[in-house]
Amino acid sequence: MLDLIIKNGSIVNEDATINGDIAIKDGKIIAIGDSSYFADSIKTIDASGKLVVPGLVDSHVHINMEMGEFKTTDTMENATVASAFGGTTSIIMFAIPVGDERPLTAMENTRNLAKDHCAVNYSFHAAITRANEQSIHDISDMLSDGIPSVKMFSIYKSSVMLPSIGIHRVLNEVQKHNGIALIHSESAPYIDALIDEKISHGKTTPYDHMMSRPPLSEAMEVSNLLPMIELSGATTLFVHMTTSMVRNSIEYAKNRGLPVFTELCPHYLTLTDEAYSRENGQDFVCSPPLRSKEDVRKMWGMINDGLADIVSSDHSAYTKEQKLVYKDFFPKMPNGLPGIETRGPVMFSEGVSKGRISANEFVRLCSSKSAKLMGIYPNKGIIAPGADADIVLINPSVEYVMTTSELHMMTDYTPFEGMKMKGKFTDVIVGGKSVIENGVYSGMIAGKEIIRHAPILD
Repeated sequence: MLDLIIKNGSIVNEDATINGDIAIKDGKIIAIGDSSYFADSIKTIDASGKLVVPGLVDSHVHINMEMGEFKTTDTMENATVASAFGGTTSIIMFAIPVGDERPLTAMENTRNLAKDHCAVNYSFHAAITRANEQSIHDISDMLSDGIPSVKMFSIYKSSVMLPSIGIHRVLNEVQKHNGIALIHSESAPYIDALIDEKISHGKTTPYDHMMSRPPLSEAMEVSNLLPMIELSGATTLFVHMTTSMVRNSIEYAKNRGLPVFTELCPHYLTLTDEAYSRENGQDFVCSPPLRSKEDVRKMWGMINDGLADIVSSDHSAYTKEQKLVYKDFFPKMPNGLPGIETRGPVMFSEGVSKGRISANEFVRLCSSKSAKLMGIYPNKGIIAPGADADIVLINPSVEYVMTTSELHMMTDYTPFEGMKMKGKFTDVIVGGKSVIENGVYSGMIAGKEIIRHAPILD
């Protein structure tokens, strides 16, 4: 007997959309076709009028993160339940060392926090913030032992910034172990000088935060890193790209066949820098900051031109109270926006429902390409026999308004408050188990740590 049949839906993968039924047993998809030919099942979900898509993959999530005197507010359970409501069935979170903590210790601590507490599947990125021998050794060990990704920062010299020689050494390790490097790319010398200038002139509002991190700082650092990436041959993902000024560098890299990929985020595709002039401008402070309306338009153009590979949330759940503490002194303000629950719905509504991208492209950006780069495809990121039964049902015709009161993240605001939405995520299946049923959480903690492999670069 089958565990579950999903029938009468439109099955959407990155390369095709078909009408069909899905048979699920023991957490796996075992058949796609006409359910009249399937065995009986314990449970059946009627997906009439709905899109049936692979569970979304969010490869940029911060949970239990410390930034200066602040710490994000959500727990593993809360964050992953919210993730499920947003259609994300697999997350990859960061294990960033604090202070002099070893990367391996940070990984062990984060893994212990996640075990048995996640409603969706999960894995981790290693992170390196010190260029010493011990840290390099730890990264090498993790890259060869099921954690094929490592995060580096070219910014924040007082905390997590890795110097250029350290980035180069890690890129060589990444290439040696066939992994993938994730780099937060902003020019530290340029931004530090601008911050010092702002402080000296008493200009420290949220608007000044935006002015201290201009698009040029991002474009400069991406350009500076490309020769190092080419020399090492390491697969590299530039995270949270925000400006069309990086376009020429990304085109250059892709035309040369370099293993360079780009990540965008929903807030950089929908919100603009006018938010920093509002009374609550501090609620929108993130790094890099929101950009101009023109940049938003051109970033959608990068998607359409094949220069953007994935969309992740960069989820960091702070509260309004935390943001208010340094409302008038941005250098100490906690950076980041909550988004683990809103990524999928916002991208579907603003992308698919508004005709900017197809439903297939939505699957590529939010599921399949991330699964490939993170080494979890074809178990994740596709609806096909043999794949894990991580599946999301979307009613594309439902309209509603995004409000904090209807969300489940452990924060008291969303930057998308009041946004008119079209497309409701109704059911979420993780490993064949219904975690969200008709918009209601089942109470199930269905997540397991994901076994990962080398990235797939097609």
